[in-house]
Amino acid sequence: MKSVDIKYQLAVCLLMFLCALIAVAQSKPNFTGAWKLNLQKSKFAANIPEDFSLTLEFNHKDNILNEVFAYSQGAVKHSVEGKYDIDGKESDVANGDDVIKATAKWEGNALVIDWRGPEAGRYFIRKLTLAPDGKSMTIKLNQSRPDGGMAEETWVLEK
Repeated sequence: MKSVDIKYQLAVCLLMFLCALIAVAQSKPNFTGAWKLNLQKSKFAANIPEDFSLTLEFNHKDNILNEVFAYSQGAVKHSVEGKYDIDGKESDVANGDDVIKATAKWEGNALVIDWRGPEAGRYFIRKLTLAPDGKSMTIKLNQSRPDGGMAEETWVLEK
């Protein structure tokens, strides 16, 4: 009888472990949606003109993330489209005539998108976190500057 009880307890423990493992695997946030930069809530390394606008559009399905990164200032408009495997695998992102090397990977519940190049030493690294209500996103940005320095910013975007 004790042998049956032990087997039953082991089976229950194994089932609970598998359920917990599945819950952890599914707990990553989904960034799908159109996001607009809130200039007042964000913190920039330099002054940002009032007519500056930034939108990010994400289509996030399973381990694939598609992004449209678009900004404008006055009459100047620019956008970059990227597709990432969220496993750290490098992909190419076209930026005009240049190509940026990009990776995306999870750090806990934060998604890190890392752009490198096209010049040596240039980087643009974003760490995205989603608010619990899913209506806002915070991006911690580290980027290289043309003078060789580094700038850190915090962007707040809203759906």
